[in-house]
Formats: sequence, C-alpha cells, structure tokens
Amino acid sequence: MGAALNKEHGRELTERLSARLIATAPADDEPLIEEDRQALERSESWFRDRGGKGIPVEEILSDFGLRMDDFPEDRATDRHEARI
Repeated sequence: MGAALNKEHGRELTERLSARLIATAPADDEPLIEEDRQALERSESWFRDRGGKGIPVEEILSDFGLRMDDFPEDRATDRHEARI
C-alpha cells in the first residue's frame, strides 16, 4: 500500500472513529459555573452585534500573513490542508 493510500485510509478511519465517538459520547452534565455563563453571554452578544456572523477565515489567516491559497484544497473532502 502506497504512502498516499495509507494516509487516505488513515484519515478515513479517523473520521469514522471520530463520528462514532461523538455520536456515543455522554451528555455533558457538569453544571456551568458563573464564569462560564458570563463567557457564553459575551460570545452570544458578540455574534448578535454582528448579525450572527463570525469572522471570515480569510481575515483570520491574513492576521498571520497567510491566504487560502497556502492550503491546497483536497477535492475528495472539500477541505484544505496546510503545506508542511
């Protein structure tokens, strides 16, 4: 099995395992502390103030001197991967 095929197979297994772990994970039953409540309210307020929109990924990347072109698109998954 070639390295590219091994990598793709590994990615597929990881994604399947991740999906299964998420689907079977127990609900978070830990109570929120006041600090958590305040943080949630600040984040909800931030989104409300911006019409429910976040920061475009292009803007975040530009803060680090990067562009989407620096991450080639994987056509099979519609994802971008960093060049290492």
